[in-house]
Parts: sequence; structure tokens; C-alpha cells
Amino acid sequence: MIDLTRRELAGGAISIALLASATRSFAAEPASKTVEADYMSHVDPELRAAAVAVMPLTETLAKMSSSTLIGLRASLEKMNPTPDESVKITKRTVPGTRNQPDAVVYVINDKPGTRRPAIVHMHGGGYVLGMVAQDLPRLQAMAASLDCVIVSVEYRLAPEVTYVGSVEDNYAALKWVFENADVLGVDTTRIAVMGESAGGGHAALLAIKARDRGEFPIAFQLLVYPMLDDRTGSAVQTPAHIGRIIWTAAANRFGWGSFLGVRPGTAAVPRAGVPARTRDLAGLPPAYICVGSIDLFVDEDIKYASRLVDAGVATELLVVPGGFHGFDLGSPDAQIVKTFNSAKLAALRKAFAAA
Repeated sequence: MIDLTRRELAGGAISIALLASATRSFAAEPASKTVEADYMSHVDPELRAAAVAVMPLTETLAKMSSSTLIGLRASLEKMNPTPDESVKITKRTVPGTRNQPDAVVYVINDKPGTRRPAIVHMHGGGYVLGMVAQDLPRLQAMAASLDCVIVSVEYRLAPEVTYVGSVEDNYAALKWVFENADVLGVDTTRIAVMGESAGGGHAALLAIKARDRGEFPIAFQLLVYPMLDDRTGSAVQTPAHIGRIIWTAAANRFGWGSFLGVRPGTAAVPRAGVPARTRDLAGLPPAYICVGSIDLFVDEDIKYASRLVDAGVATELLVVPGGFHGFDLGSPDAQIVKTFNSAKLAALRKAFAAA
């Protein structure tokens, strides 16, 4: 791992690390190659086969609509992996907050009578797709590796509810973890929030909500290629080679429009639903943000990390050259993915040790 830049500012640090060897990069494609070959040339060599394999899914997601959403959810549900029977999972219903209904959570690796770190986790899916089941084996492995409790939230999806409802689902889970720390075996001084993609956006929103309400202090936020800014792909365009695999500008517009209840990228967008539109980031918990260099979210994630640093929030940023959205899910044996996952675990261990 090679640090390209590191700047210390107001107690925060941003590091952009190079994970792939420069000697393994693709040669430039001839001008006669197709557009697809051109943007595929930016994909890390270890990830190229996986990138090609997910192109049919990319095209499906780009054409999402309210009429196709239910069928798409059902298709993706069939792909959920089988959990590991050796790590405990318990499904619980927790009281809702602010006149919202009860929320469903999955508790992983709780041990009453202990005082261990905990993570409140939110799954990905562009705010319109996904469920906890898709992540259970990975979360079980993380909980075992860190010897921590993970509570993953089955938050309600858009467009059935807007951000107002799903953010309260996540807040209800956070509240429940704090209030049931003894039963779960949780040290309330070492509770982090974490999520991938839309789950990363939710984790950022939960950190902001917890700060603003001042009820439950969060120790750390781990944001994995987080979905933070509704303007990406609408009001703000990206370079041609970015955001072409898995999550595209078209999918982003649908996801954000469903989540916010208004057209994304406009002045009508409610700031409370968009982390990147939050004016004041001071007082948020320390953050670790990681994203691939050709992920649709790379620019917004870099900007958010920079704003956190400027606000005095200790922040580390990891940008993985040649990584597309969700690159870590399709190539688990690739060295670039192993290094990426190890860096996340290291960030959590450091945060829990410092709390």
C-alpha cells in the first residue's frame, strides 16, 4: 500500500492509497476499440472478468422503474447467500421512533455479560433494493474477526417510504442498541455505524441525525463506496469512464428520486435526506471512507471526505485504482479485494481501540 497524499488539517487526515501495482495496468486501447472496451481498460486487471460478468445486471439496473422494481427485488432475493451456522444470528423487532412503525433488525454475535464493540449496519441497494440477508455471511465473518456485535437494519425501502421513514428505522436500531447494551453485551462507548453504497449514505445520515439529536454518541463511521450526493449523474456529470459498471447515472437518478420523493439535482431536494447537502459537518464522529476510482460515487466521496477534514473530523479516505462499484463482491480472491477488506477491518480495530 502506497500513500499518494496525506494532509493533516484540524485533527483529521486523508490518505489516498494505491492498492494495485502499476506494472499490472492495462495498455491503452487502440482508437478503433468500442466504447465498452475503452472504459473496461480502466478496470483493474484482477477485476476485469467480474466487470464483464455483471454488465447484464448493470443494464437491468439502468432501466429500473417503479413497474419493474418488485420483480427485480424478487430476482435478487433468490441470490442471497446461506449464513454461517457457527455465528449466532437473531431476528428482532425494535420499537419505532417519532411515530414510525417498529423496525426489524438482525443481531449478529451478541454475547450477554460482555462489553464489546458494536456496529449498526445498513445494507446497500440504491435506497430501493436490497435486504439484510444479502450481507449476513460477510457480517458474520466481520463480527467474528473483530469480536464485536453487529446489528443490521431491515430499513424500509423507497419509493414505498422516503428518507424520512428509513432514516428513522435506522435511528430506532441505534437507540435500541444503546438501551439494550447489557443484554447484547455492548460497550456503548464503542458503537460504530457502517454501510455500503446506499447503506453508506444511510450510515452518514444516521451519524448526522445522532449528532443533531444529541442522544446517542457514535464513536466511528465506516462508509463503503457511500451514496452521498443526489446531484451525481443529474446536475453533475461524470467522466465517460466513471460509473459505467453496476451503478450508473440512470440508476442513480431513479434511486435518489425514489428516496427523496422529488427529482434529484434540483433546488427542491430536501437537505435532510442528502449527506452531501448538509451544511455543517462539524462534530461528526471520525470517518473512514473507501471507494473505487471508477465508481460513480468517487468524486462525491472524495469531496465529502475533504469537507469532513475541513470541519475538524478525523477522516481517512481510500481510493482504489481500477475499482468499480461493488468490486469487492465479485472477486473475493483478488489481492486488491483482500487488501481492501483488510484495510476496513484495520480501520474498525483502530477506532474501537481508541474509543
